[in-house]
Amino acid sequence: MLKGKILKGVGSFYTVYSYEDKKEYTLKARGIFRKQKITPTVGDEVLFTAVNTDEGSIEEIIERKSLLIRPSISNVDNIIIVCAVREPDISFFLLDKMIINASIKNVDLTICFNKCDLADEALKDYLKEEYKNSGFNLIFTSNVTGEGISEVRSLLKDKSSVFMGVSGAGKSSLINSLFEGYDLETSHVSRKIKRGRHTTRHSELFMEDENTFIADTPGFSSLEVFDVEKEDLYHYYNEFIPYINCKFPNCVHINEPVCGVKDAIKEGKISKLRYDTYKQIYEEIKSKENKY
Repeated sequence: MLKGKILKGVGSFYTVYSYEDKKEYTLKARGIFRKQKITPTVGDEVLFTAVNTDEGSIEEIIERKSLLIRPSISNVDNIIIVCAVREPDISFFLLDKMIINASIKNVDLTICFNKCDLADEALKDYLKEEYKNSGFNLIFTSNVTGEGISEVRSLLKDKSSVFMGVSGAGKSSLINSLFEGYDLETSHVSRKIKRGRHTTRHSELFMEDENTFIADTPGFSSLEVFDVEKEDLYHYYNEFIPYINCKFPNCVHINEPVCGVKDAIKEGKISKLRYDTYKQIYEEIKSKENKY
């Protein structure tokens, strides 16, 4: 059997890059995966058999080191959350939900504030201030001016990296700027609805070299927080942790008295913006729990 990596999946067909002969194969997955309720995923390393490059089957999925649910992609080293500073305007609620979902997977996370040619220094300073204690790498980029492009490029070497974000954030344009020869489909933001169209229709890995993979993923306008209990949500806000000195050991830092986190917010030590999105996400998780 040959060993390879799934670069793309469309319908029941998977494009697999073979490490042995450096070719791409179009394969189907064996029926046993359906019985086991396992779906081959972009990023999976697999063992496969092939008659030729257009006929063969995936026989085994090698154990994954990580798995993102949305976008669905495995074996990720880096997640770059791309968020436009303008056109469309930032939804901090969506941004923080993306951060939470990415943090669960224990991979390196960078917040990329894109389209910075549309922002003044005051807006950039505001974003730096609000997210400086989040514990994540912050990069400001522009495809127009070239700002931050080399900084992002340096994160990607010899790793498997995923670009994710809302529709119209400029993920595909950013990837086109990072590497010569890339021509991913892009679109402009609708002036009427202030959102981008979904030009990337499925997750796909692109090879920069044999050890460097870059994934462009479909944009979205809504997002669920997966696998987080409301009582555990505060663990995903790194800036809360130094101030957890509360009266009650099960404090969730919302309505309880004598709360170190709430005191830190009043004193300006924790971003009020980040705390407000925390409360929004907490209430969303709570409302879903109550339905069941």
